[in-house]
Amino acid sequence: MAGECDSCSSSEELRVWEADTQIGVICMTLCERCADREEMPRLGWGDAARMVLEHCEHRGIDLDEAARLRETEEESWR
Repeated sequence: MAGECDSCSSSEELRVWEADTQIGVICMTLCERCADREEMPRLGWGDAARMVLEHCEHRGIDLDEAARLRETEEESWR
């Protein structure tokens, strides 16, 4: 977990949150206020791709496995 909110830079009441983006699932550190308001940081494509890869790495999966998990979850919502 980072030492500050990825959205507003606060250093209080931090938690790690997962978010589904257009290119995959990422995790980020958000303060309670930003999480409650769903104030996610604006990401460029390069940053989003890097964060997806980092998320896969710390979960111990590769991009193909992440894509299959995401597809399975999307199918269960239908």
